[in-house]
Amino acid sequence: MKILFPILLVLLSSICFAQQNKAADEKEVAQKIKELDGMIAQQPNNYELYYNRAIYKKKKKDYDGAIADYNKAIALNPNAKSTYFNLANLYSTLGKNKEAAEKYTQAIKVFPNSHDAYNNRGLLYKEFALYTDAIQDFNKAIAIHPKFAAAYRNRGNTQMDRGNDSLALLDLNKAVELQPNEASNYYWRAKIEAHQGNDELALADLNKAVLLQPQDAKSYNSRAVAKANLGQYNEAIKDFTRAIELRPQVANSYVGRSLIESILGQYDQAIADIQKALEFEPDNAEYKKNLEMFLEQKANN
Repeated sequence: MKILFPILLVLLSSICFAQQNKAADEKEVAQKIKELDGMIAQQPNNYELYYNRAIYKKKKKDYDGAIADYNKAIALNPNAKSTYFNLANLYSTLGKNKEAAEKYTQAIKVFPNSHDAYNNRGLLYKEFALYTDAIQDFNKAIAIHPKFAAAYRNRGNTQMDRGNDSLALLDLNKAVELQPNEASNYYWRAKIEAHQGNDELALADLNKAVLLQPQDAKSYNSRAVAKANLGQYNEAIKDFTRAIELRPQVANSYVGRSLIESILGQYDQAIADIQKALEFEPDNAEYKKNLEMFLEQKANN
């Protein structure tokens, strides 16, 4: 108890410090909004004041107020591109992707050569499964900015969604060429390679993705699958374990590890992992079938 007591004090003081910081931040945000209220009363046509107040209202989680202020800023100055983008991002954060897409459309009318506006709207069209519209937007972004790696990556992902793996691979190759130190380019190219059955190529790309971004759980998950497909079961378990360490509430990491454990005859571990996955997704019928299978395997061995 004497050993733990100082540690407990440190933990408690850390919690108190964090709470004090949060309270101080909230107080500062409220003060900034109050100051901007007064300035807007004096300068009601100053778009920057509405823009700045929208930022603070978003921090305060007054999303309706932030949206109103961004729209007011746009009405006062339709030539400030960042206002459209901030508002579109806020809509996306709130799950209002239709409104976000409309805001990018509005921005494109004012800024017809904005490659990032086309790219961002394309991503939203992709979410709606409007793949033709999405590809048209990525094409436009690339036409405006031929070295815009993100547009190639996003177009490649959209082609993959449409089942056009060969076109997708061309785009991801280009993204890697233009942006060789971006982990997501290798991650998504590996997805295509794995879908084509090229697990060795996928593994090489995922090794690169992990090297560039070692805290990305999804790369470890995908690499674990590639290793399992190549018969590297113990290495696959290590990668699933690392993914769980990074993101312990993602069910499919436990599922993947449980399947490898069952192959290796580690039935108790497999049962524990699939039960953990069911804690996160209790209604998943596939997980329930896996649990039954593991229990049966254990009983028969």
